[in-house]
Amino acid sequence: MGYTDLHTHTTYCDGRATPEEMVISAIEKGITTLGLLAHSYVEFDRDYAIDPSRVCEFRAEVYRLREKYKGKIKILFGIEADYFSTELYGKTDYVIGSVHYFKYKDDYRNIDNSPPVFIKMVEECFGGDYLAMAERYYEQIAEIKEKTGADIVGHFDLVTKFNEGDILFDTSNERYRRAWQRAADKLIADGLIF
Repeated sequence: MGYTDLHTHTTYCDGRATPEEMVISAIEKGITTLGLLAHSYVEFDRDYAIDPSRVCEFRAEVYRLREKYKGKIKILFGIEADYFSTELYGKTDYVIGSVHYFKYKDDYRNIDNSPPVFIKMVEECFGGDYLAMAERYYEQIAEIKEKTGADIVGHFDLVTKFNEGDILFDTSNERYRRAWQRAADKLIADGLIF
């Protein structure tokens, strides 16, 4: 049978390895299907996303690797489209839809940066109410199909990344459970996979 990994990033965006290094490592680990994808462009945060001018180069590299390693591994070309993405780059084998930001007044706040940045964002944008933050996150993730055309939901529970051991908020709280359940029900009805 084999393993599949569809959520990988390379040096074309915020990853640490080249696409070919990723392919070689995947083969060594017994992965039979590998998706190489880039974060789609958002104009307010250019540090982690692929530069739109490099998308054709990235696509060509994925297709080159697909041919080179044919018979050893199946390679797919994808995009991780953010809720606030402005470009999706045309034909892909699949799209992962994710929420990495909240819009607050005229600014965008990163959910995924670091614990101090996350805590400051919740204090400034949600008055320190982590459950209100989680409710807003799940409202956004529930709209990911409409916003991005995604086939797959990316990191459904990203708001818990810095909450190991429930140090910031209680994930068994009924408000939290209702928020994620409503989003999950909608995404399942939309036909997305997780």
